[in-house]
Amino acid sequence: MSFRYLDLVGTTPCIAFQRLRDEGVPAVCEADIPQLVTTILLRHIAEKPTFINDPVIIPDENKVVVAHCTAPTKMGGYDEEAEDYDASLHHETKLGLAPSVKFSEGREITLAGVSHDFDEMVATKGVITRNTSYHICISQAEIEVEDSQFLLDNFKGFHWVMVYDEWIEELEKACDLLSIQLITPEP
Repeated sequence: MSFRYLDLVGTTPCIAFQRLRDEGVPAVCEADIPQLVTTILLRHIAEKPTFINDPVIIPDENKVVVAHCTAPTKMGGYDEEAEDYDASLHHETKLGLAPSVKFSEGREITLAGVSHDFDEMVATKGVITRNTSYHICISQAEIEVEDSQFLLDNFKGFHWVMVYDEWIEELEKACDLLSIQLITPEP
């Protein structure tokens, strides 16, 4: 859903999108079709919900802060226990409730974003170091990555998608089948 429809309906779809993702339905915000494709790929590779996010890259510290105003609670898997979350007003609009999911600190993740022309996808593995509470979208976490400068230099798309556990090898196979060049930091 894009922001122009919020005045029409008077609320955000954040809680509904959380529920849909927890049930395996790939719901994305702001009509981001390229990351819908990334969401579908990672959801089927990992058989887990994914978290579409606005990545904030911190090159000097090899960190990425991921944030958005909705996230699934079943990040560990559809049959796994839900992550804790609080419900707060949507960050930008103060319309409707949005979940502030508490991600599992110490958990390995995969983070990926496809280009708008679907020619390239940047991806990396990382580890959730902590949940954060910056004055940005309310579901947020800090991720330690190998080479955040590489991610900044090769940024693709608008949003990125996070999924629990490391799936780079499987993502590379999927990208090969789809003729998408996967770009990852050198090992």
